Amino acid sequence: MPKGMHKELLGGMAVTLMLITLSVYLPLMGLISSILIPLPVLVYRLKLGKYPGAFLPVTVFVITWSVMGRFSSTLLFFGELLLLGFVLGDVLSRRKSIEKTFLHVGTVVLITTLTMVFFFNRGAEQSLVTMVSTYIGQNLELTLKLYEQQGIPEDALLVIENSLDKIQYILVRILPGLITSGILLSIWFNILAARRLAPRLGFKFPDFGALNHWKTSDSMVWTVIGCGLLLLLPFQGLKLTGVNGLIVLMTLYFFQGIAIVSFYLEKRNFPLVIKSLCYGFIFLQQILMLLVIAVGFFDTWLNFRKLEFHHNY
Repeated sequence: MPKGMHKELLGGMAVTLMLITLSVYLPLMGLISSILIPLPVLVYRLKLGKYPGAFLPVTVFVITWSVMGRFSSTLLFFGELLLLGFVLGDVLSRRKSIEKTFLHVGTVVLITTLTMVFFFNRGAEQSLVTMVSTYIGQNLELTLKLYEQQGIPEDALLVIENSLDKIQYILVRILPGLITSGILLSIWFNILAARRLAPRLGFKFPDFGALNHWKTSDSMVWTVIGCGLLLLLPFQGLKLTGVNGLIVLMTLYFFQGIAIVSFYLEKRNFPLVIKSLCYGFIFLQQILMLLVIAVGFFDTWLNFRKLEFHHNY
């Protein structure tokens, strides 16, 4: 391996390990750091090639495992993020369409996650549902303590505390949809970030064209209607299928809604600061996020951008 490549790999490993460390020890920055973990893996896969690029996530995973001292759900989580970065870089190097990129990467990561969870659970004393429920309950309690430290009024805290069991019950059952949605969001964010970094770091990135022109297939609205109808049926399993399906579909419509927002921000030539503030408000305010999803959904009929769309599935 050339000397320059050694330096590149060491730099990428250092950045990735730093992001993992921040995710573990700084809870408030944990989400942002976690989302960024695939990025250096993706960048160096595109920059250095397949086999040198694979060395980075494998080495980082081994180091993380050795530091943690045991195989755990947290290690599995980081391992899947590292895998996502490598697989995403590998698919991007093949210059597939944006839809196929999401489909291939999401499928590989989701299947690998389910397989690893299955084998991890086989050696555990608790059932998978019990283990997940316990994990979610612990995180909810930590979140409640964090709210207490932030000085949230006691009445509001009491309402949240009394609702923890219900929240835990719901979260366990919509976890498949949340995991799939999280994978899609991670793919989306890292594609956008890598696209920005490509000219500066000197690696080739596929030309997806103007991503703010992207939209879902019009026929997908029937899937939304189907999932909605499942919620009306008196069968718990079908209702849960409908809810989880809607979570994933709303994520796709969120991408479409954000594309519309980006289209008009660029059309009006708003400065980068204004654009950043706008995106920041959307991600921080749930109402705005729901509004963006609604815009993406109704774009199926209203075509807010007045564009002709051609899908490359």
